[in-house]
Amino acid sequence: MYKLTLVVSLVLYVYAGAVHAQTNLSQVGPLTMDDAVGIAIANNPSITESNHRLSAAGQSVLAARTLKNPRFTITPSLSGDGSDTELLIEQPLEINGTRAARTKAEGHRYAAANADSITAIRTVVFDTKSAYLELIRSRSELSLAQDLLISTMQFDQLTRDAVRLGSRPAIEQIQSGIEVTRAQQSVTMAQSIAEQDEADLDTQMGQPAGSPVGALEPIPSVYPAVNLTSVLKEALNTRTDITAAAETAAASLDDGQVIRAQGKPDLTPQYRQTRITHGPHDGGFGIALTLPLIDYGSRRHLLQQNNDISKALMSRADTLRAQAEDDVERAVAKVRSADSILQDYPKGLLDQATELLNASRLGYKEGKTDITSLLEAQRTFRSVEVDYINAKVEAARARAELELAAGSYSVNPKWEISK
Repeated sequence: MYKLTLVVSLVLYVYAGAVHAQTNLSQVGPLTMDDAVGIAIANNPSITESNHRLSAAGQSVLAARTLKNPRFTITPSLSGDGSDTELLIEQPLEINGTRAARTKAEGHRYAAANADSITAIRTVVFDTKSAYLELIRSRSELSLAQDLLISTMQFDQLTRDAVRLGSRPAIEQIQSGIEVTRAQQSVTMAQSIAEQDEADLDTQMGQPAGSPVGALEPIPSVYPAVNLTSVLKEALNTRTDITAAAETAAASLDDGQVIRAQGKPDLTPQYRQTRITHGPHDGGFGIALTLPLIDYGSRRHLLQQNNDISKALMSRADTLRAQAEDDVERAVAKVRSADSILQDYPKGLLDQATELLNASRLGYKEGKTDITSLLEAQRTFRSVEVDYINAKVEAARARAELELAAGSYSVNPKWEISK
């Protein structure tokens, strides 16, 4: 029997995540990434499609196992005394191996459909995580833009007061006014992007348009190192696209066995009844022996076609294995790069930008610097803050890409780590 152990575990994970997420959306607590993934898997139509395909593949296995349907043939008399009316019932047994080979082929196709369904889940997990992280990014940038607007408006008012008292030139009031307008525009743009990203996450989770997402959980700023060897090993063992290709190739090989078996002799039990028009006469049982001795080339060409298809499918599986290694190496490189960039901010870059801004504010209030220096320091500070947000999001996204490359579907894959 072909088991659904992995799919069942996924369904249980999805169910638990979706129930928790649905409850969480109506509460004050934040929507976690795990919640969002659970809702998406429960609602995404591509997963529903793959589940139907898996069910259909299971029915194909059951159909392949069963005997072929019996054949009933009735030949009526075409003239009064010229020919008999005959009833013939035949039951093909397929003892030549046709049914066994067909069952094996459909079993491999079922395994391929199972792997495809898990691939669909992995894709939905990655897309949902990406949408979740993009919403975190846009909301964080919106918050920074709003803070900048408040700060800019305060400085604008301070500049107006100073110009009115004559301690500052009027040109600085123009500069501060321009900066307020730019800050307002930044808030408007950031608000629009955040709304679009929230709509994208709603779409991924299968929620109606405009459904409020609520608060999101913060993303980490520090991660452990990744062991490339460990992740590569996982990828080659768990990449379901490789599994699907290998199972499809195996199914094709079994299709060849079906063709060969059809060229072997087979037995067919029969029941024959003659002259049933005026009552049954001369009935009896027998066994027909089929001897497919002659092949005009159709079976030979079908076997050659099957052989070429099998080789192509096996090459496809080999290509995917090589692609998996390349995907993991690229993803690990991206993780390491993102981690390296992320570490620069807590180590001093944020503190330096904050110190620059505070010193510029103090200098402006004391009349030691002009507004140009203050605005430049403020832009630098905001740029560093935005870069820090992007660094955190990119580090989290790089791990989502690594999870996809490794063929994992868990929210927090347990890879072996090394410094």
